[in-house]
Amino acid sequence: MAYSRPLDNIRVGGEIDAVCTRCRRDTNHRIVAMVDGRIKRVICLTCDSQHNYHQPPGQKNPAAVEVRRVGKALKKTLAPQGGPRVFAMWIKGREELAAGGLTPRPYRLEEGYQAGEAIEHPKFGLGFIQKIIPPRKMEVMFENDIKTLAMNAAGLGGA
Repeated sequence: MAYSRPLDNIRVGGEIDAVCTRCRRDTNHRIVAMVDGRIKRVICLTCDSQHNYHQPPGQKNPAAVEVRRVGKALKKTLAPQGGPRVFAMWIKGREELAAGGLTPRPYRLEEGYQAGEAIEHPKFGLGFIQKIIPPRKMEVMFENDIKTLAMNAAGLGGA
């Protein structure tokens, strides 16, 4: 659960909201370096890029930032952003896949997919397609997150 606390209590390894220079949006980040009690470097938990800390727009008081507790509540930070219910759905999908003796399709940008299919992504692992976002995107539930992925990229070249 996110909560506000003074900047001098923030520590390396904690989580904070920051602007990602690669994603170009406000996402969750893990603090990796601090100098004189101020955040200097962070890692984006969405795209895994490491960069200097950039405060989210509209956040006027740097002492009131969003931080997630690390330590005893570490398991909560490893659950998907959708919460325990989404994680339980992912576990159920994995068990059904194993019980049916089915194997997930390897994810390929050029291929088309349907909601309900299981895919194996080279970076994110096993995922279940939740919905198709026309014309060429899909929402996929992975073990630690829900991601939007591209599909049908082969159709971009012509016609």
